[in-house]
Amino acid sequence: MRKVAIDLKWSLNVPSMTLLYLASAAMILTAVAHSIVGEKRLIAPLLSLNIGMLSGYRSALVRFAWHFTSLLMILTACVVAWPDTPVPLLQITGAMWLFAGVGDAILTRGKHIGWPLLSAAGILALLGSWGYDDDPTYRSLF
Repeated sequence: MRKVAIDLKWSLNVPSMTLLYLASAAMILTAVAHSIVGEKRLIAPLLSLNIGMLSGYRSALVRFAWHFTSLLMILTACVVAWPDTPVPLLQITGAMWLFAGVGDAILTRGKHIGWPLLSAAGILALLGSWGYDDDPTYRSLF
């Protein structure tokens, strides 16, 4: 069982796949919250305003795009938890989730509820990817 060891003379003493499974769980939790809370607190109230710009097919398109984003979050969770996912893909995915979390925190000044889970998912994916590099054909980005 491979464990994550970082060159700073400390070790998480946690198997890499455990970190990747935790990242995946955080991504799924974020997706579910995004879909349910976003529908209740943002999408439904916004569409009930009957703004001309959101009339007709556009209201359905907004709702579809919102929930499709949640499905894409679940897809990235599957990529992170999938055995033998290439390390660079794990690192890119983790970096993008961390970027989304930090960006969310900065843009909303910490008021949006999503930034902690977005950031945690990214950090866990990055940490899991660092100990996952068993195959010499995978080249680490970091």
